[in-house]
Amino acid sequence: MLMYAGGYMMSYVQGWPFLRGYNFMASAITGGAIVFPADPPSRVSSKILATIAGASGVGLFGFMVAVLSNSVAEPIVQVFGLKREGEQGHHIFGKLGGLAVIVVSMNLCMALVFGYIFTLVEPGMGLIPASKAMASVELGGGVVFADQGVPSTPSGSLWFCVIGVWAIGVASLMIAVVGGPGVGIVEDASGVHLEDGEKPKSAAKKLAGLIIVVLPVVLLGAMLLVACVMHPLTKWEFQGAFWAGLPATTGGACALASSTNPPLSGTGVVILICAASVGFFMISLAIGVGGELMSPIVNMVPYLATKKTVPHALFALFAIAYVMIPFCVMLFAVPVGGIVSHAEGWEFHQGFWWCVAVQLGGGMALTSVQIEHLSGMLIATTAVAWSIGISILSVGLSGAPVVEPLMDAMGMTVDADELAQILHRGDRRLAKQGSYGGTNA
Repeated sequence: MLMYAGGYMMSYVQGWPFLRGYNFMASAITGGAIVFPADPPSRVSSKILATIAGASGVGLFGFMVAVLSNSVAEPIVQVFGLKREGEQGHHIFGKLGGLAVIVVSMNLCMALVFGYIFTLVEPGMGLIPASKAMASVELGGGVVFADQGVPSTPSGSLWFCVIGVWAIGVASLMIAVVGGPGVGIVEDASGVHLEDGEKPKSAAKKLAGLIIVVLPVVLLGAMLLVACVMHPLTKWEFQGAFWAGLPATTGGACALASSTNPPLSGTGVVILICAASVGFFMISLAIGVGGELMSPIVNMVPYLATKKTVPHALFALFAIAYVMIPFCVMLFAVPVGGIVSHAEGWEFHQGFWWCVAVQLGGGMALTSVQIEHLSGMLIATTAVAWSIGISILSVGLSGAPVVEPLMDAMGMTVDADELAQILHRGDRRLAKQGSYGGTNA
């Protein structure tokens, strides 16, 4: 619905044909996960409209993660034993590795499942190209394969969007499921966690340190991981693989010098999906920690900290997605866009709109300029890391108490009795496994 409404609005504001506006908005609202070729708009009013649309996508994604975290995530974690209390030390890396394996396996499996569905609605498309297209969607559009499937019919394009949103939903579920255990592990290892009665000022300091210092380090580590995996196992050069790791691990937020990499073989495709999934998992953990640090800050605002009625929740979600996030995106784009403009020799407005697009996931191009210099690439990488703070803001605000009545009305919350029953079944299952283990011993 948002894609269609956005297509009509762009045709009115920018003067585009509906299909061109629809293609642009499909990419904008999904942060570039669903990619259709579309040139950037030329009018300032169109760019502002695109910014609001892209921010709404970020806000709804944050709401989706918040809903799943408050409903099915905890039962899944408990039933499958993904969370253990009191494990520290060497268990930390083993648990993180196990969660990363789950993310990688799910990405590969769901790419095949959604790829098969895509072949049913797009006649003549093979399973491999369709699965590559779905893998690209699952990774936020940050990985574009040379021969991935592209819809060629109107019905195929529509279903591609529907299936793509399903894939985004599954990715959200994985973030919600692994987020709880993963955040707990990271907090135990780093000591960056909320104390009882944490003050908003203290939480804000920790959040600022996470965004300004930790996120750039985590992002560079994820890019280095992709390069270290792809260079020895494929034909990619280390430098090209390193810069390709930026869009691969951030859902296509920014592409830097990755077009020179040669096409991958089937094995290389699988390796890239696995490496990018692990990198994306690292970024997701940082988003999870930041979302938790947002809680005291959100509770400082009386309106957001109070559970009221469903209409209040709808109004709050609308204000978050269409007012607060666009305002923060444009405000943040002023200093960072100015720095990038100076490094690349651009005009200020070019750097400003480039930074806006990066913060909204890179799903839309609001300017035609490209990063060309090494200094610009380094600054852009830091800017992309800082822009992840917008996702943290979205998850934190979308999970505020004022929005919870909407989750209740949707039937997407688990009450104490339901969770107790699930935990009881999980305990019985674990006890049964333990008795088998004792018998075998």
